[in-house]
Amino acid sequence: MSSAAGRAGDAVKWVAQLGLRNSGNRPSISLPAVTAPPTPWNKTITGHRRFAMRTTSLDNVKRLKDATGSTVNDIVMAICAGGLREYLLSHDALPDRPLRAMVPVSIRTGDEADPWTNRVSAIVAELPTDCADPVERVARCRKAMQDAKRTHELVPAAELVDLSRYSPPVLSTAAVRLASRLRLADRVSQPFNVVISNVPGPRQPLYFAGSKLCHQFPVSIVTDGQASISPW
Repeated sequence: MSSAAGRAGDAVKWVAQLGLRNSGNRPSISLPAVTAPPTPWNKTITGHRRFAMRTTSLDNVKRLKDATGSTVNDIVMAICAGGLREYLLSHDALPDRPLRAMVPVSIRTGDEADPWTNRVSAIVAELPTDCADPVERVARCRKAMQDAKRTHELVPAAELVDLSRYSPPVLSTAAVRLASRLRLADRVSQPFNVVISNVPGPRQPLYFAGSKLCHQFPVSIVTDGQASISPW
């Protein structure tokens, strides 16, 4: 446990120093702000919760990708930024600063003994919710994701610790319950506003009892202080 904590600390130190380095062939990285702007979602959760669904075709997303020279993930991030912006505007709660999104990324190497093992790290990127122009939002999402990925890639592979492997379930559950009981999400600034987990869907049609599966709507974990979007 202490060894894992030490490696995690080394990873944090490495990332923190990236913004200060600009020597040789090492690119200089501008790290984003430490905390996210407050929004109505970044509070302690209650029994009053909402689940919303929207659908669009992958072909539409790919056309936008090709037209803007972006990736599918860039377009997904831009769509999320636009939706969050409209919601916050309608509730007179849009911050002046961009929101921040935590995006899970796989750190699997393909050499894992168990082919079904999940190894997940994360990047944090700005969501240009302060931008009214949808085309500019795509460009800013593309740059934000490139910057976040570049920072992630500069961390040595040995330091990309899958922290979930080192968190004892009993301890982590107790910590979450204590944080909820103390309503820490209402008192402490959050490092990001929303989790956006973009999971690729099946590559071929799926059927159940002769009926074709048309849509899937994943439901992610509900936690204090965070909104969650799960594109599929």
